[in-house]
Amino acid sequence: MISVAVRIETECGTCRMPIPVNTLAREVGCPSCGRSAQVSGDIWQALLRDPVYDGPRMLRNEGRRSRAGGLSVAYTRLGPCCQGCGKEIPVASIVEVRGSTGTHAARR
Repeated sequence: MISVAVRIETECGTCRMPIPVNTLAREVGCPSCGRSAQVSGDIWQALLRDPVYDGPRMLRNEGRRSRAGGLSVAYTRLGPCCQGCGKEIPVASIVEVRGSTGTHAARR
């Protein structure tokens, strides 16, 4: 199993504070001054191209950065992790849970 963590942010054009981009939205607001920043579909494609294509080929815990349209993206290849706390989940535990729930039988 491969997981690629992606963090995207831009800088506010008014107050120069960082704006975290936490959703696939066309517009994000600055938490400091409220100014909006636009994110076009082309920018999203440029931002996510490297994490999607390079992420699975990277070494575990390897991180990279890139930029597109005034936004920066940082991405790291990880093993499976808890979305709440970020702690890595051993693959053996995932296989054990999948086996006990009968998920593998549904694939046949």
